[in-house]
Amino acid sequence: MKAHAEFYFDFVCPLCFLATNPLREVSKEQKAEIERIYFQRNH
Repeated sequence: MKAHAEFYFDFVCPLCFLATNPLREVSKEQKAEIERIYFQRNH
């Protein structure tokens, strides 16, 4: 059974952007499924 994680991603936020690559690497190593849920905060 694959692990599953939800990643809430604000496509305007630079910190969310920086977290994308490490999250992708971990998901490959652990064979986990990442569900990306996009939203936009009111800045």
